Amino acid sequence: MILRIPRKLLVSSLILSFGVLVWLSLYPPADGHESNSLYEDKIAHAVAYCWLALLWTLAAKEKKSIFAAVLVLIVLGVVLEYAQTFIPRRMFSLDDILANCLGVFAGVALGIYVKSRRSRQ
Repeated sequence: MILRIPRKLLVSSLILSFGVLVWLSLYPPADGHESNSLYEDKIAHAVAYCWLALLWTLAAKEKKSIFAAVLVLIVLGVVLEYAQTFIPRRMFSLDDILANCLGVFAGVALGIYVKSRRSRQ
């Protein structure tokens, strides 16, 4: 059985998650911040964008809204990466953009899967 989450809760969670992502992306890291793993940062990027894409896909009423999610989230990832060039101890990373894109596609795929399972019940 697939849990049905009210659309208002999905949209509210999406808006809150957007705000948290933007804040975390633009906030300067603490001095001496080092990642424990080479890929820890990339995994965090993928998970964050997967979460946003999943919420957006589940909240979408039409397929064109899902396409908009992909477009908006990819552009958001690029813009935030570029904006980091102006933040102390932050830098632009193509690897981060790739991780963001992979997260977006994974989140949309997961959301479409969940919606298809719901429609069969």
